[in-house]
Amino acid sequence: MKLNLKKKLLADEAASSQTLTLYIPSRDRVGQPINSANWVRNAELLLNEIGGGSTQFSTTGSWLDHRTGNQVSEQVTLIYTYVEASKLKKKLPELRRFLHQLGLTTNQGEVIAEFDDRLYKIRFPKPKAQT
Repeated sequence: MKLNLKKKLLADEAASSQTLTLYIPSRDRVGQPINSANWVRNAELLLNEIGGGSTQFSTTGSWLDHRTGNQVSEQVTLIYTYVEASKLKKKLPELRRFLHQLGLTTNQGEVIAEFDDRLYKIRFPKPKAQT
């Protein structure tokens, strides 16, 4: 069915079909709780700049701790926006910095960003033991 919703709804803007979603964890790579409130707020601010607004929700996720073989459950906050392409291109360096700081500062094994139905994993090597 062909339907021009912009016209039918008297909408001001063209529809965007691409979303960018950031996954903010609540635990580190060994399952210890982290304070994720500031990370959630900063992700929200960044996505608001990229898409004009954002939506967030919390859910439960889990991952396999390869050291122990145990499954670790945690609360994950997903924050997404419908992307304005020119703003995303302009904000890519800031988005990269944010994701890498999130991973390094909170001792993650990886952080996740999802764009246009593709999942991107940024992996962080295990810190070397101090001698």
